[in-house]
Amino acid sequence: MTPRGFPSRAAWAAAVCAACLNPVLASAQTVPKANLIKVAKADGFCAQRDEGICLEWRFERTPQLRLVADGDEDGMDYALQERGADGSYRYVLRFYPVLRDPVHRGAYIGVAARDITDIVLVPGEGPLRLQAGFAHDYQDIGAIEDQPWQKRVPVLLVVGKATQPDWKVAVRDFRASTVAALANAVRSAGQAAP
Repeated sequence: MTPRGFPSRAAWAAAVCAACLNPVLASAQTVPKANLIKVAKADGFCAQRDEGICLEWRFERTPQLRLVADGDEDGMDYALQERGADGSYRYVLRFYPVLRDPVHRGAYIGVAARDITDIVLVPGEGPLRLQAGFAHDYQDIGAIEDQPWQKRVPVLLVVGKATQPDWKVAVRDFRASTVAALANAVRSAGQAAP
């Protein structure tokens, strides 16, 4: 059986090897994605937002996990949140989305919420593992109110359209990280990524 999103098992195996050996150089087109599913505004977190920009996606493999982009032209908050059975949301962590620069190999650019189409996963069974990095120079644009318990903000590698190619972000490295490991890591001021 061929894994979904790959033309053959050989292509899937090559993506697994590339991502495991060097996740930074692995192409976003070959690395497995989360298959984010857009949530209708009336059905989720954004239902209470009358102004600004609010977008929400759920993860296909872990539907209670949500990627939420909420803000306006003065600033955007990107967060992973968990939706409870009762419809309530729990803020897991804030992050900055970046994607591979399609022109300059090894370079990264910031991405606007409307341009995100998916998030890159590290291949494998078990809990979702995202490509995360803490050594970066991403700067907030606008006024975002941080959660008091979150000491640092990682970048997460996403898939999308490069509509803002001048928004360069230097990222030293990405590491495979579960959401639980990231949630713990953002609470400490340490330098090591999970």
